[in-house]
Amino acid sequence: MAGKDPWDNVLKDTTGKLILLTKDKDGVPVFLLRSVWYEHILIRHPEVDGYKDLILQAVENPDVRQIDPEDKRVKLCYKSIHESKRPFRKALFLRVVIKYLYPVERRGEKTGLVGSVYFVDHVKKGGEVV
Repeated sequence: MAGKDPWDNVLKDTTGKLILLTKDKDGVPVFLLRSVWYEHILIRHPEVDGYKDLILQAVENPDVRQIDPEDKRVKLCYKSIHESKRPFRKALFLRVVIKYLYPVERRGEKTGLVGSVYFVDHVKKGGEVV
């Protein structure tokens, strides 16, 4: 998305509210809570911190996007990583996990919520590609 760096809003937020990160390839707004970024993603996967641009690319223009076979509300968005940019040898893809809901506070509008981000060595098997 053009304009101000969306990460500034996430990293500096003090409200605890959903912060618009970007829109997915279908134009659905995708949000990230500051607490999810710091207290879940960076605690479990600190190596993704230097890949914020790739996270946006995975959401906006994924190389592969699947419906999670375990939860149809969840899409797994993958962006391949050039060999020279990999944090470790088996980090072939960055996976962004987005759950789609229709929250009351957004007047029932379809909304994506980033739940996790991490590196993987494969695209999950069994997920319907969308």
